[in-house]
Amino acid sequence: MGSEKILIVDDEKIIRMTLKERLQKEGYQVLEAEKGEQALSFLGEEGIDLILLDYRLPDLNGIEILKRVILSYPDTMTIMMTAYSSISNAVEAIKLGAHDYINKPFSHDDLI
Repeated sequence: MGSEKILIVDDEKIIRMTLKERLQKEGYQVLEAEKGEQALSFLGEEGIDLILLDYRLPDLNGIEILKRVILSYPDTMTIMMTAYSSISNAVEAIKLGAHDYINKPFSHDDLI
């Protein structure tokens, strides 16, 4: 461990901060993005292993970002996160290629 890079994409600063702190304690390199376009630019520049992707963002929604990730970076794992869960959203995300779909709030231990 230690070389894996995780990108947290969430418009809520407190969520990004707490996740980043916990993941760094586990030895991961962590990047943060507040918006979808910012997240996509990180993907083009950085070797991201995992994306923790919020479903609702101010510019693009998580499904749109997921589609772009799967198309351009198929080896990058994606876990969708949302506080606005629905079965249809979860099914859509998994069918598109998300590796998991978790509801906020969630335990950091469960995430690890």
